[in-house]
Parts: sequence; C-alpha cells; structure tokens
Amino acid sequence: GSSVISAEDPAGVLMRKLKRRGHSFASLFNLYPSDPARCQYGWSLSLTPYALRDLGGAGGGATALEVFLRDLGRAAAEARAADSRLATLFSANSLPGILLRGGTEELYLFTLLWRPGLGRAAASLVLRRLFTGLLDAGVVRSRKRADPLRELAWLAVCGVLLALALALAVSALLSSS
Repeated sequence: GSSVISAEDPAGVLMRKLKRRGHSFASLFNLYPSDPARCQYGWSLSLTPYALRDLGGAGGGATALEVFLRDLGRAAAEARAADSRLATLFSANSLPGILLRGGTEELYLFTLLWRPGLGRAAASLVLRRLFTGLLDAGVVRSRKRADPLRELAWLAVCGVLLALALALAVSALLSSS
C-alpha cells in the first residue's frame, strides 16, 4: 500500500524547487473552482514503505522521507526569501503572479482547460505544441531550450504589454486630434 499526501502550493513554487532536487509529484490544479480567491494549485506525493529506506551515503544516513522533509523545509525557506514585492501585487493564481514568483506555469494553462472559450483554445494550442515538440524533438532539441513553456509565457506577456502600449499610444493620438 501507499499513502498520498497533498499540499496547496501557491503558484507551484515549492513543486518547481523540489523537482530540481529530484523529487517527483503529481500536479494539482483547479482545486477550488467555486472560490477563485483561494489557492488553486498544489501537488501530491505518493509514499510507499520504500520511502523509509536508508539512503546511506547519498542521504547522509537518513531515510528517503527525512531527505524529502529536509528539502521541503529548505525549499519553503527559499520561496519565502525570494518572494518579490512586485510578485505580491498579483494573485498567486494569475499568470503574472506565477511567473514573477518562479512558479510552475503549466498549472495555469491546465486550469484554463476547464472552461470553454478563448482561454481553453489558447491553452490547448500551447500545450499541444509544447508536448508535441517535447515528444517529437528528442533529447537534443530539449537541451536547446531548458524551459520552453516559461519562454513562451514570457513572450506572451511581453506581447500583451506591447499591444496595450500600442493601443494606449493610438488612443492618445486619436484623442489629441
């Protein structure tokens, strides 16, 4: 048997930090669709008796569970220390909030898939292109772009900001004439 623990993770920051330390999780998203103000993201971890094994030299004589808990504490401290003032201006459930906190932006896209409309169509297109590229391009291509979804999200945010700036400039020109 196994036990599963789950935790809310605003912006998916802890999940990203713990994955970098070698831990694997299942993503949780759209946790409280009826209450958008609550944290919508999290992770779950399945623990089997194998988690109680002694890692020996690799873990400093600790069990796998103890190593996970130690890494979790360090990741949480890093996340608290790295939270910028700019990031606090945005909800942790929003795309800018996730990007500014260094979170897991896939969770935002997966949440968009739950509601019909333009958001679902855009998220579906992005995710299909991303996973097609990851699956078809092989190892060599994945080394070229270390974090393709983050790059794409950053380009999208820049594009939206550019479009807003252009719209404001055009509006100002039209109102002055």
